[in-house]
Amino acid sequence: MEFKRHLAFGVLSGSDLETGLIRYANAGHNPPVVRRKDGTLEYLKGRANFVLAGMEGIRYKEQQLQLQQGDEIYLYTDGASSGNPGPGGYGVVLRCGTYEKEMSEGFSLTTNHRMELLAVINGLEAIKWENAEVHVYSDSSYVVNAINKGWLEGWVRKGFAKVKNPDLWIRFNALYKKHRVAFHWIKGHAGHPENERCDRLAVEAGAGAVQTGIQLPPDPGYVPEESLM
Repeated sequence: MEFKRHLAFGVLSGSDLETGLIRYANAGHNPPVVRRKDGTLEYLKGRANFVLAGMEGIRYKEQQLQLQQGDEIYLYTDGASSGNPGPGGYGVVLRCGTYEKEMSEGFSLTTNHRMELLAVINGLEAIKWENAEVHVYSDSSYVVNAINKGWLEGWVRKGFAKVKNPDLWIRFNALYKKHRVAFHWIKGHAGHPENERCDRLAVEAGAGAVQTGIQLPPDPGYVPEESLM
């Protein structure tokens, strides 16, 4: 998840990637500056502390910065299953400048499409405000084309009749409408760093976990093909 800004201060104590809240201490004589998405510079109000490492045992006052809603968020996702169906998992990377959060989860029996879509859903659910500008990067034509080619709109009009994975699409559609989301297709296994990371997370959470003897939970929404006939 990435907010387009630059921070300039002495100590950064922590950040909450889900809410955009950053806790920091100003260890310098000049006030911290944040560069917003539109390029403007904003001085952060608050008390300046003594220079970093200038005195042994000194305590610094913690302050907070709320990144603006509407700054861009980058969401990288991938899903995988060993067999289709089979044990599977998803991987997510949320990026906020140099700060990142990874998420993954595995299931004992699921499909690749379900894991690709569930990765996007869980990434969007991690955003705790509405009307965020989100860029989703996925190697799943199934997910990306559903949005960019308008398939989802048709499925919604038809009440998701005869659509596979309706539980996940209904869940996704509710989240999708809360934000301004752009989908970007990237080629899988082509050296894209974030895509490769998400793939590793997905494989480790699914088939990898099974190989190490971990008993995975079932995918509650998975319905075998024969049950749909």
